[in-house]
Formats: sequence, structure tokens, C-alpha cells
Amino acid sequence: MDEKFYTVPEVAELLKVSKNYIYELINRKQINYLRLSERRIRIPASALENCKLQDLDTLGYNQIVQSPKARRPRNVCKRAR
Repeated sequence: MDEKFYTVPEVAELLKVSKNYIYELINRKQINYLRLSERRIRIPASALENCKLQDLDTLGYNQIVQSPKARRPRNVCKRAR
């Protein structure tokens, strides 16, 4: 087994995206990975090359997402009169 494996932060840095985006790709099964334990994930170099060859638009990275309107927090402390 001569293939190199990367961690999620390493892949995020190489692709110049966030770690959360890499986890999204893993959850959507759009990138191959190897789960070593519940918390340890490794991504093979071949999967990284496939991801680089694909356009990030096709993976859903450049989609416009509208955030829900933020409500002003209510003042829970009442003023003493």
C-alpha cells in the first residue's frame, strides 16, 4: 500500500476550502475516504486528484446560500425605574 493519505484539514488546505465543506463532501459521499475509527478519517491521494479534476461548482461549493433573517435579541433585563 504505497498510496498517500491525507487528513481532513490537509485536504481543506490543499483545495483552499473549509474543513466543514470537506466533511459535507464525505457525508454526501462525493469524495472517497477511509474511516479508521469514529473520529479519524483519511482521504486517499487518488480521491484528492479526482476532486481537483472535478469542478468545485459540480460539487456544490459555489452555491449561493441565503442565511435566515437574524432577529434582534430581546433585552431580557428590565430597567429599574
